Amino acid sequence: MPELFDFSSDEDKQLEKYRPKPKTGVVPRWTTVVEGFWSESMYHSGYYDYPVCQSKEGYWLLNQCSRNGCLDGVTQEDVDEGALNDDQLQAIHDFGSLKKAQKWEFNMICAVWLDPPEGLSAEDAGRRLYKKFVARGGTRVEE
Repeated sequence: MPELFDFSSDEDKQLEKYRPKPKTGVVPRWTTVVEGFWSESMYHSGYYDYPVCQSKEGYWLLNQCSRNGCLDGVTQEDVDEGALNDDQLQAIHDFGSLKKAQKWEFNMICAVWLDPPEGLSAEDAGRRLYKKFVARGGTRVEE
């Protein structure tokens, strides 16, 4: 049976239709398979987290989560003492406070495995989806 994948680009959010809708008290279980910093240039970089989830229909979904990973572990004391690098200062400036900047994230379904074999673990499905996504031009994190 062929593997069928569907992919999205940063501008195309058509795959969001596959995102599981949480029911009252039931939250889909997402498993992070790849995360880290990416960089295309000194001025174009960031942090991505790629979690995977299986829908009730059996599809495997890969989510691309962008967040201010440069602020992990930063405290208000660090801000007050001026102990931040340029990326951290810019992230806080964009949101007006450390708390808001640390909470911000943007999520987008970036790949869907429509016909996966049975019995895959989340880690295996996620790594395979991520590998296909990157091969098609998706952003690769530098681990």
